[in-house]
Amino acid sequence: MIIIFRYVIRWMSYPLIFGGTAAFMVWALYTGIPPWPTTLLIAIVSLFTIAALEQFQPFRQSWLEDHQYAYGQVIYPALQSQDMVCTYI
Repeated sequence: MIIIFRYVIRWMSYPLIFGGTAAFMVWALYTGIPPWPTTLLIAIVSLFTIAALEQFQPFRQSWLEDHQYAYGQVIYPALQSQDMVCTYI
């Protein structure tokens, strides 16, 4: 792969994707597009784009290994959300 292409993917993909997402959301806000479905769709597209780029060229090669803690990554946010809801009730 060309060196400059690897550099662009590694260091510029996140700012370009998140900057593009923010610019699109500001544009959508001013054109009158409904914010709820638009925000959800653009967030899903940007997250899947970043996930695909991480599989194509990971920032760190060791991050692609399975560390056997996916279950904890699913349970922790659920418990954290429950804790926050119970705190405000």
